[in-house]
Amino acid sequence: MIDKQTAVERELIVGKRYNTPDERAFLYDLARQAPNGVAVELGVLFGGSFVSWTPAREGRGEIVAVDSWVNGVNAIPNVEAGFRKNCEHFG
Repeated sequence: MIDKQTAVERELIVGKRYNTPDERAFLYDLARQAPNGVAVELGVLFGGSFVSWTPAREGRGEIVAVDSWVNGVNAIPNVEAGFRKNCEHFG
């Protein structure tokens, strides 16, 4: 399993910073404390927080990301592709 500090720093590599390091660490801690089973993030956008907390769930159940990548009625350009690229980068 990836250690907490490395996981928290992943959002910096993604390049989109919507959460503070303390918030990302909190998400990681919550993910570690949650029971085994399916874990879901609603509204993943570029995946910065997603790639920060998912290492805490490694081997503990399915991980699901949900986002429409639509702002109102308009698709947000390149966001879904950016999310997929970030997930592929971190495995």
